[in-house]
Amino acid sequence: MQFETLDRHQAQNILHRIWNHPALSGVYLDPFQDPEHQEKLDISQVFELEAQEWMALKGVAKLPQGSVACSTVVITLTGLPEGTTEQDVWVDVCFPLGSLDGIFPVEAYPFDSEDVDHEPWVRVLENWLADLGQYVFEVHPFQMALIGFETSGMADANDLKDHGPPAKRGRVYLWPEHGKLVDYPRTERA
Repeated sequence: MQFETLDRHQAQNILHRIWNHPALSGVYLDPFQDPEHQEKLDISQVFELEAQEWMALKGVAKLPQGSVACSTVVITLTGLPEGTTEQDVWVDVCFPLGSLDGIFPVEAYPFDSEDVDHEPWVRVLENWLADLGQYVFEVHPFQMALIGFETSGMADANDLKDHGPPAKRGRVYLWPEHGKLVDYPRTERA
């Protein structure tokens, strides 16, 4: 999700909204320990820690097929020190492919896409993430969101503001139109 401007307080509110989604459980600070063996923290607790802690948070996502590890990452140039605002900040929600491989036939995605049909499970993730985007947008409107493999910064809302998402799309675009978030699905194969 691309936000035009973001400060530390806004980042905290956005991350609070994301991690309070009914299908997410988190946040956990230790990526090497199972969630049931560590304390689940509230976003306000995490923001009392150093910036590097809250900029990459870990948790569990409940997908229709099962639970997988997930994370949120705030991508900025400065790290949003107290009292600063930054432009064109991305807030990403990510799934490690190794975690997805436990419930989907990930194989060597995306590198084997010519030989293997990943469409069924990729569409499940795209729909799940689009629903999460709608959930966030209801309270914290953003400039746009991209859904796909490694998408942060692959397009810029400022470059698309006159014409909107392209007709030919290798990723999903969530694009605000008249106060509503419109889902522009991929037009190319995953």
